[in-house]
Amino acid sequence: MNEWCIQGWRQQSTDREQILAWLSEAKQLGFERYNLFKQGTCYWLCCASSEQFDIVAAIRSQVDTSAAVVVQQWSQQFVVVAWQHQTLLACCQFSADKHGLQNFLYVARNWLDPHQINCELIIAGSKTRRLFDGIEQTQDAKVIAEFSFEKWPKLAKMRSLRQSPPWLRQRILLRGIAVAMLVTTASVWWFWPAPPTVAVTPPQAMPTQPAPLQGWQAQQVAHVDQLLSQVSFLAGWRVSQWQLNDQGETLSLHQSYGSHTDLLMQLPSQNWQLATHGQGVQLHRQPPEYAASDAVAQAAVKHDNAVPEALDKALLQAGFQINRTAQTIELQHLVFDPFTPAQWRLFIRWLSAQPNLRIQQILATPEHLSWRLTITVQQP
Repeated sequence: MNEWCIQGWRQQSTDREQILAWLSEAKQLGFERYNLFKQGTCYWLCCASSEQFDIVAAIRSQVDTSAAVVVQQWSQQFVVVAWQHQTLLACCQFSADKHGLQNFLYVARNWLDPHQINCELIIAGSKTRRLFDGIEQTQDAKVIAEFSFEKWPKLAKMRSLRQSPPWLRQRILLRGIAVAMLVTTASVWWFWPAPPTVAVTPPQAMPTQPAPLQGWQAQQVAHVDQLLSQVSFLAGWRVSQWQLNDQGETLSLHQSYGSHTDLLMQLPSQNWQLATHGQGVQLHRQPPEYAASDAVAQAAVKHDNAVPEALDKALLQAGFQINRTAQTIELQHLVFDPFTPAQWRLFIRWLSAQPNLRIQQILATPEHLSWRLTITVQQP
């Protein structure tokens, strides 16, 4: 029984990105193995140090009941696994004596109550049935054959945390196929014969335009909050810094267990150029010329008639700090949340309402579940 995980580190969610975040956290906590059991649209995650099999997946895969409390005695204890539809209620064990039975009945009273969760009590094996003899609340329990843990179901086997979940490996494979098709198409286009040259009359010289202001505008940084949310949780990698300056965007990362291919396949864009840097890697690209492609971002970069002073006040209320000098404005946000779009949308409004301003640099550093943000703006 030592190979079976009963009281492991358990989590459950329908969100795959949340599962990836928990897997990364489990590795930091020192766990070595995990099992991921899909129940409906929900994933049941179990992490352990050395155990080889997950008892929850083993029992649930063999019981065809939507809501149940399954009990089986094992040596001097009895194991309890309870669920309701796709929600795991508990996995625990009690001593196989009067005191343990009392504790179990107290814990399970709401699960078995027909007016509350209404789970069916299932007792595995005659040995376990005798343990409950004389207890009125369990007389109507369903009795099934005892589970044999000598032959384990494949779904119950735990794997190393170095192995990615199946859906992530499938996503990496599909993106690899897409990249290969894109490269093939680009190669065909590159080597396609050029059309015959046609003589063209040179255009008349246009009047010289004044040199444009240097720096980045609102349209080119409207994607920043979305980018930071997408790189907050990368399987096998940890972001140390994101920076935007006159050279473009640079994303610095440290490797934990992922490969370079895993990293590139998880990024929302394939325009990044990868280079090793010390113990980690750096990704570099030019920011999108018009990142505001969706309706929300387009609304954010339209001309704003709000008074700049009123927008300054709104930025302060949203947690930004503003420091002005003769030529620059520095904005800071110590707990910037990229999953709250209103924060970055407010900054885009502030910038687009003052078209003479240009961003010189943005520096973002992850701080636990948020980011530390520093923005340097040039003013005439």
